[in-house]
Amino acid sequence: MLTYQTVLLDLDGTLVDSAPGIVSTIAFTLKEMGYPVPPMNELLRWVGPPLPESFATRAHVPEGDIPEAISIYRSRYLDVGAYDAKLFDGVGVFLRTLRDSGAAVALATSKPTTPASIMLEHFTLTDYFDVIACAADDESRGRKDQVIEDALAGLRAKGLATKSSVMVGDR
Repeated sequence: MLTYQTVLLDLDGTLVDSAPGIVSTIAFTLKEMGYPVPPMNELLRWVGPPLPESFATRAHVPEGDIPEAISIYRSRYLDVGAYDAKLFDGVGVFLRTLRDSGAAVALATSKPTTPASIMLEHFTLTDYFDVIACAADDESRGRKDQVIEDALAGLRAKGLATKSSVMVGDR
């Protein structure tokens, strides 16, 4: 039996289904800015990649308008979209089992800190994590390799083992 001392978990698509809130917020943002709103199956492709990239490549928002799009999106997502997520079945039991097994548990998500924190608090998941590593709210840092290294560094700083680690995510 293979065991791990440390488990790193993604948030979106792994612990929570955040697609409904993300998609509705993208549609709201595009409509507010006067851009056409693609069909739902196209909007679902926006879930995962960084927003600035998606606004540029998928909606063809000019580079100068992307900060406004991000601002509209963030404001709406923090007020409405983040609460449209659903916790996947069994996540609570899974996290309790991990905690009770003695494994170090860290969140390593490319979701920015503020919306990730809102979701964790909304679903009362915060206490299950030894470390929470997220993307920067300003999108300046958030590649998956960066948040994984931040999570591992945070665990090491707490004196927790990271030699035998696994990352669990949806991609």
